[in-house]
Amino acid sequence: MPALIGLLAPGTRAAVQGDAATALTNLCCDNTQNQDCIGECGGVPALVGLLARGVSPAVSEMAATALTNLCESHTKNQVCVKECGGRAALIRLQARGGSRYLKDMAAKALHNLH
Repeated sequence: MPALIGLLAPGTRAAVQGDAATALTNLCCDNTQNQDCIGECGGVPALVGLLARGVSPAVSEMAATALTNLCESHTKNQVCVKECGGRAALIRLQARGGSRYLKDMAAKALHNLH
């Protein structure tokens, strides 16, 4: 998992970052064990960083989707998103505009932050 999260780092090609975010999305969907692992390996701040940097609309969509799944019924990841500025990044993402899917994923991620 750390190698996959490492692909989210600045300097990595946007397409690779998007693929890594998509893989994390799929790994943590309805899987508490993977949600735990991704959270413990620094996945939440890495995904929030993608949103904050505004790499591309497609990468932002994937990062928001991954955060949605990571925070689904997972208090520890919800707290981590809040603590690393994820709520503000998601709100900015919604305000910036973009695709309907992007806005929906940002809204779902925010909803999961309770």
